[in-house]
Amino acid sequence: MKTWSLIIILLLAGCSHFSKNSADLKIIHFNIKELDTQKINTHDNQVNEAVKLLQKYDFNILSLNEVQYDYPNGKNAINFLKKVNPEFYLWNTSFHPANTGQRALKLDNGKYPQNFSVPNIMKYADQWNFGIFPGQYSTALLYDFKEFKNPIVINKLKWLDFNPNAKLNRFKQANGLAIDKNIELFDKNFVDTVIKVGDQVVHLITLHTVPSYHFGNKKSPNYQRNADQLRFLEWYTTGSTDIEVNIEGIEPLAPGSYWVAIGDWNTDIRNLKNPGSRVLKNYFKKVNRWVKENAPTHEGDGYHPNRLKLMLDYIVTSKNIDIVKGEIIIPKEERLFLGCDSSNVEKNKIPEDRVLSSYYDKSVGKKCYVTVSKEYHQFKEASDHYPLQAWLKLL
Repeated sequence: MKTWSLIIILLLAGCSHFSKNSADLKIIHFNIKELDTQKINTHDNQVNEAVKLLQKYDFNILSLNEVQYDYPNGKNAINFLKKVNPEFYLWNTSFHPANTGQRALKLDNGKYPQNFSVPNIMKYADQWNFGIFPGQYSTALLYDFKEFKNPIVINKLKWLDFNPNAKLNRFKQANGLAIDKNIELFDKNFVDTVIKVGDQVVHLITLHTVPSYHFGNKKSPNYQRNADQLRFLEWYTTGSTDIEVNIEGIEPLAPGSYWVAIGDWNTDIRNLKNPGSRVLKNYFKKVNRWVKENAPTHEGDGYHPNRLKLMLDYIVTSKNIDIVKGEIIIPKEERLFLGCDSSNVEKNKIPEDRVLSSYYDKSVGKKCYVTVSKEYHQFKEASDHYPLQAWLKLL
């Protein structure tokens, strides 16, 4: 009996090992936080930490949000990937300029602002799609597969053409002006990258939505726009959503298609006050999620114990794709509070596997100190989002 039990255990272990290694698609998604040309072309600490982080993982598809599209040829994404592994320079890239910043204004010197430290910066910002320079916050998809056909890039679709009942007159721009009736649905873009995986055609959908937040503008269109962007995703991938859709020149994917949708969708599924989260709740009934549990994929900057934590990033697939492995890669913080007296902190010898950090505590009016694990500190330096991992098998 013991012999048969051992054989069964070994067989199960073998099957588990086989299934993980038989994944067709090994995806990492990472909102890398304002990755711009200057950071990529210099020895920037954020880039260095992000590179070291990604080098730990096995993937053949990399989705990156918030990458500056560098005109005219868009080389930032592949230049970053070559830092992760120089051999990846042969990978294909689907990288297209976001609408973000396309209507930004130039400074008196004839150049676009490159950061938000410029005085009165918001008067230069794109009032339709945010951003302070063209191509800011673009999305890149890099993959070690053959391209089946040219990517489908949707960035000119008008919001009212998708949802004629959006009632834009309810909203105001950040500068107080009315929302233009010609505003695009997507503040960035919606991209369907079509690849060949063996003999099968697979659609990789990348979408980085507008944040479901008002940023001080109580009449912001962001909540409704986020919901309609997610409705478009639901309609495009499944053929229906909770509004009637009739768009000239754009059709949803054919039933039975293999597809994966990836991105920072900027609404927390746990907060059903957001209309976009209610769209996601319905959408998730039709698809496979890369993880079943709801957990943060984003956290606020710094080390305050009560910093904001939200679930914003997602990977979902068609029903004919099996989730072999899926996770939100969250490092162990291993936080140790050292108090709010710097003289006491100096007496403590910080171990090599720990990093000393601090935050300002308003309740006591002091800077307070903590140590965290080196791994957690690396993640914090790399981005304010956690990477997502999904290993997928076509059925």
